[in-house]
Amino acid sequence: MSATARSNRLPGFRTLLAAGALAASASCSDNEVSVYIRLMKGPLVQMGQCTVTNDMAGAAVTEGVLDLAFRRTYNLAPLIQNNVFGRFDNQSNRAEPNHVFIEGYIVEIRRDSPTGDLYRYTGPDPMPERFDFVNPFTVYQSLTIPASLQGTASFGATIFEALPQVVGDTLFQEVCTESMGIAQIPGVPAGVCVPRYNPNVLRRVILSVSAFGHTGGNVSVQTPKYNFPVSVCCGCLRNFPVSLIATTADAGPGVLVNPSCAREMIVQSPAACPNFFGQDYLVPCGLCADSLPNVCEPTGHSFNATTVCPR
Repeated sequence: MSATARSNRLPGFRTLLAAGALAASASCSDNEVSVYIRLMKGPLVQMGQCTVTNDMAGAAVTEGVLDLAFRRTYNLAPLIQNNVFGRFDNQSNRAEPNHVFIEGYIVEIRRDSPTGDLYRYTGPDPMPERFDFVNPFTVYQSLTIPASLQGTASFGATIFEALPQVVGDTLFQEVCTESMGIAQIPGVPAGVCVPRYNPNVLRRVILSVSAFGHTGGNVSVQTPKYNFPVSVCCGCLRNFPVSLIATTADAGPGVLVNPSCAREMIVQSPAACPNFFGQDYLVPCGLCADSLPNVCEPTGHSFNATTVCPR
């Protein structure tokens, strides 16, 4: 979901503290352990299709990476667990009251740690919407998680944009421009050679995420915060075959004068999933040599037939 669909959420959507408010059953426990974000999912890639499963199976991401050379937004796929027992009764002709209907997520973006400073836009862009960015903010997203059945928890997952471009633009200025995470080749006009990337220039942000919604019995639900760390870099997810990054000394006389990924085979990779391209997973150069040549061609590649670029 884009940043335009966000707004402040007024306090008052409080976490349920009593099991009796959620379900009139002694078996129900406190909401803080009954409905919560279990983990962050990664994509499952099969036969060229990308999916995020609604269960504990498949890939999980414990720490994020955002490569600003590829993108300036970051997506999360929280897996939400519902442990509240179902109370559906065929004889009473009544709907299940303990299904959970997620309406969205409250997100805080902080520097360095869960107690660090909230991110604010500090860039030079004069557009008014840049200064209207509010942190924390709300992303609206619909998800239904059934009540647990016979002691077995139920799960649900969605994908949403947790770090919007207004923050990505600020990070790009800090990491890629001011800290020289991306630098043009000295003495060569811009656009002739692939720039140099310094993947060791990093920043750290914490995405604190809480899901909110209501049950089928119209009782408000909000999960505890889930703090998710993301390392931000410029070019750290670029990935090339050895033949394109080797130097003359270690590769012998067969080294290419103008190395190129244009003909590299595109492999099945999580990076090919649009929601995960440029984050968390290495990006094989063949995926983007045509669409992002300044990033996906290796250092030393020249866009001018008469110029030899330093490697």
